[in-house]
Amino acid sequence: MKKQDSQLTHRIHFRLLSGFALMLFITFCICAAYFSSFSSVKFNLDQKISPNIDAALQTIQLTEVTQKLIHHVPRIAIAESQQHLMKETLGFLDTHDELNRMLKGFLEQPLLQQPVATMIESAKNIESLVRQLDLLMAQKISSQLYIDRIESNYARVLQQLEQDVESANKEDYYRWSKSMREVERALLSLSVEHNPAAAVSRYQALRKELNHAYELIKAARFSSQKKNQQAILMQQRLLDLVVGPTGILAQQTQLYQLKEDIRETLSKEKQLANVLNQSAQLLVDSVRQQVVISKQNTITQLTQMFMIILGLVFSGCVAVTVIVVYLQRSVMQRLTKVRGNMLNYISSRAAPEDVKGDDELTDMHKALTKLIHQVEEREHQLEALATTDSLTNALNRRCLLEHAQKEVELHLRDQLPFSLFIMDIDFFKKVNDTYGHAAGDQVLIEVTESCQSMLRKIDAFGRWGGEEFVGLLHNTPLDEAWQVTERIRKHLEELQIYFEGQTLQITASFGVAQVMLNVESVEAAIERADQALYIAKEEGRNFVKKSIA
Repeated sequence: MKKQDSQLTHRIHFRLLSGFALMLFITFCICAAYFSSFSSVKFNLDQKISPNIDAALQTIQLTEVTQKLIHHVPRIAIAESQQHLMKETLGFLDTHDELNRMLKGFLEQPLLQQPVATMIESAKNIESLVRQLDLLMAQKISSQLYIDRIESNYARVLQQLEQDVESANKEDYYRWSKSMREVERALLSLSVEHNPAAAVSRYQALRKELNHAYELIKAARFSSQKKNQQAILMQQRLLDLVVGPTGILAQQTQLYQLKEDIRETLSKEKQLANVLNQSAQLLVDSVRQQVVISKQNTITQLTQMFMIILGLVFSGCVAVTVIVVYLQRSVMQRLTKVRGNMLNYISSRAAPEDVKGDDELTDMHKALTKLIHQVEEREHQLEALATTDSLTNALNRRCLLEHAQKEVELHLRDQLPFSLFIMDIDFFKKVNDTYGHAAGDQVLIEVTESCQSMLRKIDAFGRWGGEEFVGLLHNTPLDEAWQVTERIRKHLEELQIYFEGQTLQITASFGVAQVMLNVESVEAAIERADQALYIAKEEGRNFVKKSIA
């Protein structure tokens, strides 16, 4: 009997020890899985997600530097002196070096090598074009200065000749004065001529009129032969100054060719700038995709770890009810809540609910919640960067074109009129030169806010580039679009901008066009509006010009 009792006691002790060992084993497995999941999440945060977030921030800075690089080119093209040209060119080269340094940092990431290589090549080509543009602009400025000197000599010789001719016969003086007025009128019209064929015709007419004036001088009746010879020599000097090998016509021809070369160089730079912007957008999209993939991998690992822990807990429930109850109250409910938060966020982007407690699970939940907030914030930043201008917070060029295409499809479907306008701030360069670029930035910001306040919510307004803006007017015919634009022009004319104790006032010129649906593209309508804008500037600025298709 005692032996049986002893064996029974041993079996009970063995079962108790086995149960206790099983409890310890299950507890150990659960703790191991728990800490493994926490370590895995921490590893993803430190090694994958955080670097991707840093890369996203760097792409934002890279895009800003890219826009800064592109904006240097128009300022180089409008330089009016050698000093200004050198300043803008050096600014471009500094920005180009900064962009190259940033791009080399991205070359270490294999997934980003293709867009980065494209950006490096585009930036290199833009640098080459800018160097050509710098040389052309230097030649243009020098040529313009030389023309000014020739015109000064021409005016001086003409004044002296006129004094001599006044002593001749009055009838001869009248005919000569009339001929020289025609010459001056022809010179003035030639200086603003942009059509090559018309310029050639004006060259011939000018040469003919100068020869006619020369013949009039030769035939004029002076009081003495000496004065007659002197007048003929000065008239010949005028002829050489205008049509000679180094005269005004030759210099105007050279200046016209330089302008054509500059325009062609700017056109090539614009194409390369578009490639650079597209590559920058591709780089932003690639980094954003890496962030999304890292987030999805973290969620997948958490789900896998959760399933492992759930299996261990289920096994523990079969063996020890106490362990199951304990785990259910202290771990499972909170893990389920964490999993529910993650699934709700994945399915509907619902905000995570709070997980009460003060342990590693709570820390993990806080870390996950913080990660969700960081990812959402970076997504918002990337989306804003892709659709808005970083300075004015208005729509950028790419977003404007997408929005305009959607408007065309909508208006084409409903047969509604659709108009747009392009606006350019008058003498904006003068604001930058006089008050600094910070003042220019303030002007751009306040002009954007003022224009947006004058438009409807269904309309769109954005920055086209530099000091140019484009507005899209929903369901608006051309005449009404002109009225809307005229109200904006008057509002800007009365706008007072305060900057560092000074009051700035600006005006703007506008070109308005109605999109001819089923006939032309949005880009063609914008080009027509841009041509109308150019006419408005030619007619004195602070003016709204309609483009009639």
